Amino acid sequence: MIELTKMFSTLFIILMFIMTFISTIYGHWTKRLYIKGQVKTGDPKLNIMCCRACTMCCACASCSMLNDHEAEVRLKGSKCWILYVKVLVINNGTIPMIMEYNVELPEGFKVKSYFLGPYKVKEINITSIMQDIMRHAWLNEPPNLDRGEGFIAVHIIKPNCLDVDEGIYRGFIEYTGRFNSWSAHAYVTLTFNITSLTCCNK
Repeated sequence: MIELTKMFSTLFIILMFIMTFISTIYGHWTKRLYIKGQVKTGDPKLNIMCCRACTMCCACASCSMLNDHEAEVRLKGSKCWILYVKVLVINNGTIPMIMEYNVELPEGFKVKSYFLGPYKVKEINITSIMQDIMRHAWLNEPPNLDRGEGFIAVHIIKPNCLDVDEGIYRGFIEYTGRFNSWSAHAYVTLTFNITSLTCCNK
């Protein structure tokens, strides 16, 4: 019985030695593999490439662009002017966008909006725009934009004469592009400075 116990003890010690030896060898020969990857996500960008504002009645109103997306309109009368805001909006990001727009104006002002496009920004020219205008290709909503595309927006703003008094009014036009949970925004801010309620040409 003692001999059997010694034999099992010796066998156990030998097995432990072999396991330790194998573990040591495995530890020396193990190599680690590191994988480096680069994940590119979408880059939503929406820019106003060009913005112009003008009035129908030059004698009664003047308009100046303060910067790329801010216009100030000075009005001498509240009855005889119509403001045209023309904007070229482009998608210069890396993903296509579903487009929306929103116009916020003070009480007493009303707006109608029209859109042309989409156009490839690199290929846009006055000929293609005029062809769309001649065939009455105006849209009531902004078209969705693929990468490198843009649209032209025309917003026609005029006051309801009975509801507008002298003073300074502010508003804005916002364009929003969406792709899943991503969004990008571009906007035009407007300042109306009404200095008289009487048209100067009357």
